Amino acid sequence: MKRKNMCSLEAKLCALVLKNNLLKKIVFFLDKRLSSDALKAGCYNSTIKKQCILLIISLILLIPSFTLLLIAILNSLYFLIVLSFILPLMPQAIFYAYLKNLMAKRSNGLRKELPYFTLYIATLQSAGIPLHMSLYKVARSNTFKSIRKEAMVFLRDVRLLGKDPLSALDALAKNSPYKQFQDLLYGYTSIYKSGGDLVRYLHEKVKDYFKELRFQWKMFVERSMDLGESLTAFFTVSIMIILLASLILSKGFIPMIILLNFIILPVAFILSLMLIESLIPENIFYISISKEHILLSLALSLTFFIITNYVLNDYLLAIVAALSTFALSYGITYKLKEKTLRDIENGLPKLLRDITEFRKLGFTPAQAIVRLVTFRKYNKNLDKYLNKVAMNIRAGLGFRELPKTGSWLFDYTMFILREIEESGGGTPAILENLTQHVSDVMQFRREARSSLRLYEILAYITPLILIFSLFLTLKLISLVSFSEIALLLSSLGITLEKSIISMLKITIIEASLILSLLTSKIIDLTLKNTLRASIVLLVSLISFLIVPSIVDMLVKATI
Repeated sequence: MKRKNMCSLEAKLCALVLKNNLLKKIVFFLDKRLSSDALKAGCYNSTIKKQCILLIISLILLIPSFTLLLIAILNSLYFLIVLSFILPLMPQAIFYAYLKNLMAKRSNGLRKELPYFTLYIATLQSAGIPLHMSLYKVARSNTFKSIRKEAMVFLRDVRLLGKDPLSALDALAKNSPYKQFQDLLYGYTSIYKSGGDLVRYLHEKVKDYFKELRFQWKMFVERSMDLGESLTAFFTVSIMIILLASLILSKGFIPMIILLNFIILPVAFILSLMLIESLIPENIFYISISKEHILLSLALSLTFFIITNYVLNDYLLAIVAALSTFALSYGITYKLKEKTLRDIENGLPKLLRDITEFRKLGFTPAQAIVRLVTFRKYNKNLDKYLNKVAMNIRAGLGFRELPKTGSWLFDYTMFILREIEESGGGTPAILENLTQHVSDVMQFRREARSSLRLYEILAYITPLILIFSLFLTLKLISLVSFSEIALLLSSLGITLEKSIISMLKITIIEASLILSLLTSKIIDLTLKNTLRASIVLLVSLISFLIVPSIVDMLVKATI
């Protein structure tokens, strides 16, 4: 009922705007300027209604805008003059930023899936299945999440708007925000019209895209390393500056520490996550943790909080212990599931080579798998999966009811094998090509992970460095306070409050936790692997307990 009333109100407001010739011209002008961006963002409905609502909001904002302008002129507040002009433009600016964000997400999704999609359509094209038929198949599958949306748009143009397949492909390319996807579709339609060799064209594109995928992995590693080093330097330097400034300004510097803990660090974390997400070359695993495991982790963390607080009588260290326990329990659950998927993936190249050999003997992929499960062993998890597939094949289901593993690469490969089975194509050369590209992708990933080992070590030792720096500085301050300079410092009001020390401890814990989570995002491409976070928190907890003693020993040895 509320939705109907809202739609009715929007319709009335739009009618009111469109009745006025001036406002109507403004709406159509804005709609024309943004229509291309809206299509590339995936907004295929008319944006005239949105423009009408935004224009009304802008007109309403003119009232406070004129008020601000009057106040600014009377009080010579020039920044308010600028704000008064910006305020009515804010609705359009927000809508424009929203469209750009949708375009970026759509482009990023296409970038991750395009090499694999091109390999898929090249495989089917070799079996005589054209691109528009491949898009029909993609629209009925969940393998390509981003490409599937493009396929649905293609189906809409063909089935509802009555376009022929080539015109629909050209329209899809025109409204795509990702240039390489545009080039692929335009190249395909032009070669199709000219009667060229589509199979050769697509296989050349596959080679180019997988070369670029390798380059993307290298760039991802380099930029991630730069980001990690910058964040580590930022956290270390900012904490030391705040510590020294707190010595001088005392209570006056507390708001700055609060700003760092609750605004600057969280914002830096979110922006870093967004940057890493935009750099990730492809999808890897889809792992979900059950609610039962989450509840168990919460119960364990609560138990350790109570025990640690009782033993140490320190709420901060108790919170660190509880967070470490939760991260450890959750991370172990994730790691066990990830290991299963990695085992399945690691056996994939051998499986494809065996299927290729059977294909040379005239067997289809389904027939090859039924025979392989009887005498070929890969690893425990892959063998278990193949037995399920073989049972389905023997039951007459073929590849139609393939169980999902959670490994995107493996599920994608089985999807291609299913299409080869159904189309009757899939020459040994095609399967060898598939095997080569799958092996290359796994090699790219291994090289990336090995290159990030140093960065992972840096995340582990960062809390130790920060905590050591904190207690060393505190020790030096305490030595100064017992000297003759103590009277001078006291007269100047230079003291270090205990509340500031507690806040600095929170800063160190927060910075270390953020760095460990970003490390997991970079190496595992997900935040769900919280084992690194648990180790970092445990290092922080132990460091807070033993580093003061170590610092005392070092200072005494040097005096």
